[in-house]
Amino acid sequence: MNGVELIGHGDVLIAAITSCTNTSNPSVMLAAGLLAKKAVDRGLTVRSTVKNSLAPGSRVVTDYLERTGLQPYLNELGFNLVGYGCTTCIGNSGPLDPAIEQVLNDRDVIAASVLSGNRNFEARVHQSIKANFLMSPPLVVAFALAGRIDVDLSSESLGTGKDGKEVYLSDIWPSLQEINDLMRTAFDPETYRRLYSNLNRMRCGMKSQLRRAKFTNGIWSQLTLENLLTLKGSAALWNACPTSKAHDHWRSLAIRLLRTTSAPQGRSKHLHRPVCICKSGKSISKISTAMVHAEGITR
Repeated sequence: MNGVELIGHGDVLIAAITSCTNTSNPSVMLAAGLLAKKAVDRGLTVRSTVKNSLAPGSRVVTDYLERTGLQPYLNELGFNLVGYGCTTCIGNSGPLDPAIEQVLNDRDVIAASVLSGNRNFEARVHQSIKANFLMSPPLVVAFALAGRIDVDLSSESLGTGKDGKEVYLSDIWPSLQEINDLMRTAFDPETYRRLYSNLNRMRCGMKSQLRRAKFTNGIWSQLTLENLLTLKGSAALWNACPTSKAHDHWRSLAIRLLRTTSAPQGRSKHLHRPVCICKSGKSISKISTAMVHAEGITR
């Protein structure tokens, strides 16, 4: 990959508009699209070493970005739609190019990620990226264009435009009037009704899971502390909704299980000879099937 050998401290290698709460704010999502449009019109590009992604928390975002004509400009800069739900901020950033990984590890480079999420501690976004910065969606686009985090965007340029002149953030930052002119499209009530009128019976999980099981409030509410301990109860939960949303329900039931036991020394009478199932090394922020973990973890 071109430019791999030139990677250094402060280079942005991941830029993600993620599915956390600020992607539910139409004003900042439209601002990101408008900034991308102006950048493309000026001839700015994103380095090939930057891994970009767009994962809004709602299908409504995709709808209004397409209707306003802004999605093609985000695509042009590499912010293609990768799905909906938790992605980069829980570690689902995916792998970097192997050549980049090797440079980061061999040279102990402190590279950066920029994301519109809510978690930024070391190794949370990616095992090889140590510096992670939270920001609004339009700033994610801006720092992806700049290509590095150690830049003062109030005085330094984002890059050189097709006319050979330096382009600054102030040159392409969208005005409130430009955003407000598009807000009516984002607030179309019919779009919300069309996409979410059958929310309670929507299929759980990503389509890639190829699961056809339906989730209904009935099945969910029927899962109790008692039938949690039975094979039938456990199967009912996972067959009904085989996604990470089930983890929260499992956790709440497990806490109740431990707190209501009368076994000595605070041990649950339902637990017999518990064993360690995972022993991890440094920079492990979460153990989950939703994340890709570095080598060396003992399960």
